[in-house]
Amino acid sequence: RSEAVEGKERVVQASGELYEGGQGDRVRNAEQVDALRAQLQETEAQRVERAERERAINYEGKLTAEERVANTERTWDARHEQQVERVQESAAIARDTQVMRAEQGLERQAAQRDLVAQVQEQQSEIKVRGDAMLSERQAALETTKRTEQARETARVQAAAEQRERT
Repeated sequence: RSEAVEGKERVVQASGELYEGGQGDRVRNAEQVDALRAQLQETEAQRVERAERERAINYEGKLTAEERVANTERTWDARHEQQVERVQESAAIARDTQVMRAEQGLERQAAQRDLVAQVQEQQSEIKVRGDAMLSERQAALETTKRTEQARETARVQAAAEQRERT
C-alpha cells in the first residue's frame, strides 16, 4: 500500500509542476496554448479546404476521363458498325456479282446450246439437200447413161442393119 501512496504522490507532484509559477506564467501559457490551437485549427481548415478542392478536381478529372472513354467506346462502336456495314455491303455486292455471273453463264450456255442446235439443224438441212442433189445427179446420170446406151444400141443396130443391107 505504501508503494501505491508513493506513486500517487509522484503523480500529484508531476502535475503540480505544470502549474508552478505565477499567475502571469499561467496566463501566458494559456495564451500560447490558445494561439497554438488557433494555428492548428487554421492549418486543419486549410488542409480540409485543400483536400476538398483536390477531391473536386480529381472527381472532375475522373468524370472527364470516363466521358472520354465512353466517347472513345462510342466512336469505336460506330467505326465497328460502319466497318461491319461495309463488309456486309461488299459481301452482298460479291454475292450479287456471283449470281449475275452465274446467270450470265447459264444464259451463255443456253445460247451456245441453241446455237449448236441451230448449227446441227442447218448441217442436217444441208446434208438432206446434198443427199437430194446427189440422188438427183445419180438419177440424171443413170438416165443419161441409159439414154446413151439406148442411142449406142440404136446406132449399133442401125450399123448392123446397114451392113446387112449392103
